[in-house]
Amino acid sequence: MPNPPPFIIRLFQPTDFHPVLDLIQAASQADGLHERQTADALRARVSSPHDDPRLSAEDDMWVVVVREAGVVAYGDGVLRGQGGYRTECFVHPSFRGRGIGRALLTRQCQRAQAIARMLAAPGAPLTVTLGARAWEQQAAALAVLEAKGLRRERTFLELARDLAQPVAASPVPPGLRLEPWLDRRADEAIWQADVEAFADHWNYSSETFESFMSRLTLGRIQGEHCLIAWAGSTVAGASLNDMDGAHTGRAAWISHLFVRRAWRGRGLGRALVNGSLARARQLGFATAELLVDAENAAGALQLYRAAGFEEVARRYSYQMLFTAGIDAEPTH
Repeated sequence: MPNPPPFIIRLFQPTDFHPVLDLIQAASQADGLHERQTADALRARVSSPHDDPRLSAEDDMWVVVVREAGVVAYGDGVLRGQGGYRTECFVHPSFRGRGIGRALLTRQCQRAQAIARMLAAPGAPLTVTLGARAWEQQAAALAVLEAKGLRRERTFLELARDLAQPVAASPVPPGLRLEPWLDRRADEAIWQADVEAFADHWNYSSETFESFMSRLTLGRIQGEHCLIAWAGSTVAGASLNDMDGAHTGRAAWISHLFVRRAWRGRGLGRALVNGSLARARQLGFATAELLVDAENAAGALQLYRAAGFEEVARRYSYQMLFTAGIDAEPTH
């Protein structure tokens, strides 16, 4: 009788939730990333729909099973905007170095190519961008991505701010007011402002209203902790924040901060940052954190450093392009 394979890859099932959570937490703790991985974060991940209704998220979540050990790895992908296929992968530290990460990345590449073929219209080739990311300290993951041929395209900085330090008072620019996101009638206006503000950012794909709102409904941001800048009935900017669970010892996160072009250069970004920091202090957080593109052209890095944030980690973004109808192989 032939020897059984060392591991198998199959689609995620609901009964895999807790084994996957355990392995993600073990992998993240080994990499110094344990704070980010909670049951709510995983629940949001497996509940996140694709932006294209022709695709089902159930086809894009995989687990790796080892005989007598059970689930030892998890990988997924989700389509955002026009052809941005964003992937993640976690391998239990006890099962690294066995080719599992490479096998999951290969599966994700195959899926990106299949999606390109599925969504391309006759005579109109379509490119899907496979996006993957890894932190600076995840040397093995970085090596897997580069060995597969993905290109490092961008560096993102994780910044932290000690909330024991005073927060400067920043006046709101004349004609504007800051309010929490409590009125659901404002949902679409906030989404449209977000789309416009980020349209000139690197690799930004305009997400659907449903995808945008999933961050609120799945608990990744909380409306009562957000700050929306209003100019009359128009959204000028916002700080969308994840500030739930101060008692758990986690950091407050400024998840998504933007100012629309017409209101830039007036001090609104500074008011949103410091207003969010003041809110985090009020809630009892010891630290506030955020991620920023190191090459952000809108001056975000300078804004955050002026507010007292300091770099604590680096995350690298990688890409590979798959075009249906022209290339049988990925385009680098």
